[in-house]
Amino acid sequence: LRALAATHAGRIQCVYLDPPYNTGMTFEHYHDARSHEAWLQMMEQRLMALRPLLAPTGFVCVQIDDREYAYLQVLMDRIFGRARRVATVVVKMSELSGVKMGHVGTRLPKLKEYLLIYSANDAAKLRPQRVPKDAETLHRYLKYYNKIIDNPDAPASEWRILSIRDWLREQGVRATQKSVREAQLRHSERVVYRTNNAFLSTLDFDTPTAEVLSPTGKKYIWWEGKQMLFLTDHTHTYVGDLWTDISTINLNKEGGAAFRYSKKPEALIERILRLLSDAGDWVLDPFAGSGTTGAVAQKIGRRWVMIEQGEHLHTHIVPRIEAIQTGEDTGGIQPYERGGTFRIREVKSEK
Repeated sequence: LRALAATHAGRIQCVYLDPPYNTGMTFEHYHDARSHEAWLQMMEQRLMALRPLLAPTGFVCVQIDDREYAYLQVLMDRIFGRARRVATVVVKMSELSGVKMGHVGTRLPKLKEYLLIYSANDAAKLRPQRVPKDAETLHRYLKYYNKIIDNPDAPASEWRILSIRDWLREQGVRATQKSVREAQLRHSERVVYRTNNAFLSTLDFDTPTAEVLSPTGKKYIWWEGKQMLFLTDHTHTYVGDLWTDISTINLNKEGGAAFRYSKKPEALIERILRLLSDAGDWVLDPFAGSGTTGAVAQKIGRRWVMIEQGEHLHTHIVPRIEAIQTGEDTGGIQPYERGGTFRIREVKSEK
């Protein structure tokens, strides 16, 4: 991290850290048994060293579990400032199965981990992320949105609005429950519904529909005295601070890099990087592990730096990135950008 200061000071938009959780165990690829004080010192050194690397709009995100979470938050509050804590996200990282179920008589099964997200300063802004609504919630919307605009490219005053069933018949498609649902989702930007609006109810036009600008500058579609709503605005919902929708099953198949106990889903890293950075930004991971951060950054068009001291730099990370470049990557997020270059820089310890 100190060596990076010469080339990347003030340039890193997003730092993601997946440090050892201080489990008291030794795994195949790394040692995870320190005293609590030694673990905190290790984290403090790294957090302090990465501060000069952050861009003015940058973020730091650390993933951790219950063992050191509370102490890490106090440490990060001190280093970055309590006012810079943007979010504490709870992420579902396990299922109610496996070895953990053998201890239900003494402790609750461990299902979640935390993301502690801090900003460099007030100039840092999130990129709000939207995810599809669950099937039950979406169904409640679909049953009301049963009309479709036949000619959406025409001016609003000339729109022809049909029932979806009639529209499908005009297209030569049999109107079944399945075909109606498929049409609703495929053409959600022109599937519509009417709702009451006090302002619009006072207006009158010669056409069934019209575009209206409110006194505050907001644009509405007037539809026979009511407001037109579009299904596309209700098929997704914004991501909050509880993430339960990312699968952790079959992670060993992602990127062809087996890294038991600490490998993170590419979908999780993708959400973090899209939330905290834009295409072309620099992303840094000081605990590279199996190379998931760099792999995802490569796929979604970020520039990246990863730091790793284990031999799995050569056995896991390099082959994983090379497979993305050649299009031979397996599992994980798809589609992605291919190509690009990378290099390995060896830095001697200052101990």
